[in-house]
Amino acid sequence: MIHRLLSARIENDQALVRVRDRTRQVGDMFGLDNLQRTRLITAVSEIARNVVQHAGTGSIVFFFRDEDEQAPQAIIVRIADDGPGMDPAALPANGQRADGKIMLGIAGSRRLVDHFDLASSPGSGTRVTLEMHRGSAQPIIGRAELAPLIDQLARRKSQTPVEELEQQNREMLLTLEELRLRQTELEKADERKDEFLAMLAHELRNPLSAIGTAIELLKRKRNASEADFLRLGDLVARQTAQLTRLVNDLLDVSRVTRGKIDLAVAPVLLTDLIDHALETTHGAITAKHHTLDYEPPAEEIWISADNLRFRQILSNLLHNAARYTPESGRITIRVTREENQVAISVADNGIGIDATMLPHVFDLFAQANTSLGRQDTGLGIGLTLVQRLLRLHGGSVKVDSAGLGKGSRFTVYMPVLAHDAAARTPQDETVQPARLPQQQAAAGSRILLIDDNVDAAHTLRQLLEDAGHVVAEAHTGERGVAVAKLFAPNVVVIDIGLPGIDGFQVAQEIRAQPATSASLLVALSGYTSDAMRQRGHDAGFDRYLTKPADIDTLEEMIRIR
Repeated sequence: MIHRLLSARIENDQALVRVRDRTRQVGDMFGLDNLQRTRLITAVSEIARNVVQHAGTGSIVFFFRDEDEQAPQAIIVRIADDGPGMDPAALPANGQRADGKIMLGIAGSRRLVDHFDLASSPGSGTRVTLEMHRGSAQPIIGRAELAPLIDQLARRKSQTPVEELEQQNREMLLTLEELRLRQTELEKADERKDEFLAMLAHELRNPLSAIGTAIELLKRKRNASEADFLRLGDLVARQTAQLTRLVNDLLDVSRVTRGKIDLAVAPVLLTDLIDHALETTHGAITAKHHTLDYEPPAEEIWISADNLRFRQILSNLLHNAARYTPESGRITIRVTREENQVAISVADNGIGIDATMLPHVFDLFAQANTSLGRQDTGLGIGLTLVQRLLRLHGGSVKVDSAGLGKGSRFTVYMPVLAHDAAARTPQDETVQPARLPQQQAAAGSRILLIDDNVDAAHTLRQLLEDAGHVVAEAHTGERGVAVAKLFAPNVVVIDIGLPGIDGFQVAQEIRAQPATSASLLVALSGYTSDAMRQRGHDAGFDRYLTKPADIDTLEEMIRIR
């Protein structure tokens, strides 16, 4: 709903002073910040000046719009005249002249506001509508608050020209200071970005270097023993897992930042989540010989959470504790009930956090120390993920540290689920059904791999053949469709990013063949967005696997097809 605030005539230069003053009053009373207010005043005064110069007289009306599903609360200003009009198509859309200089007037004002609308034609006058949105941090103005604000506006006196000039000077100084602060923030953000890119290169090269060295060692060691293969194989597996976790964190923080993560929230027992997180991080904790101190709560505590994402929150905190604590350190987990919420704290006696860094711990790409000699590495995205995933859950996280060398404590707060809601949760959903005889017959499946990465296809083929399957390969989409006709596989694993026809079209064509209409189609891709998964479902895929393929997960898919 739109509410009329006030109106005024635009007749001469003196009226321009009143227009500026009224715009300032409206912006101030309805919660625009300094920069928003200055932008709106500038845009309104430029359009009003055009009215005086080209039409002689006109009118200005201020409105306030309520929030709805399509738009936030906003101040709307409508300026109209009965002058000669104009052709809007003749104006440059970007507000710049041919020589690159910024225009004011209509073309320049368009750049200053959140929404701009121009209605005009030669001989029919001009109407300009400007819109400035209230900030999301501002409290919503309800109807009860609106009437007193309108009354205050009606009783406010206009400033004299001298007072207006003094006010403009004050606003200019405030705006310049705000611009300086924002420039400083942008420069710091740019520095963090550069540090992040350098650290990303370092984090990627470390495991790649270890993997490359292990492979080179196997190539040179002609009489490698079974123990050598096991040791180097474990090394490659660990480094591959590290790379996978790194890429997954990058993708997750991108999705969370863009609001692309949907939580599958359900009642879940908190101790189950902690146990799973401890199982996931067991290797990182024991590798540095840390002592773990954890006492499960005496009572059952249920929360409403996405099982996978909340385990990720706890795992990230435990990984951080293990990583930034020197060998033979101590990691403590405590769970305490505080009325209607639960606090889960993860504390360590590690390197601690400097007081100047504490306010920025959860900032994206923030790093306490990016020097080459620091003890350990990281991208500075894990804690950002923790905070943003918790916000999606309706929870929060805080950090405490007495300083460098004195350890740190991260405390997660979540609302506790009411006992009656938890009691309605089916307890048998996690019980695995008994395997049927036909599900146990995993060996002997006819599997077609379609992937343009020949090395990846060869290695996956060897793993599947070692498990007893009959496997064929194709390295283009067209070849894959042809082989499917001859081979008649009951499982087809298809890379999405194929040359020529892509994996989606390949899936559609294979699904359309009588011999493979009921085959299990598995998408294998580095593309992990929800939109790509939906396209896969629409194309006929039964399952969607993220690269690198987890062989155990693929085997399970084949087993229960």
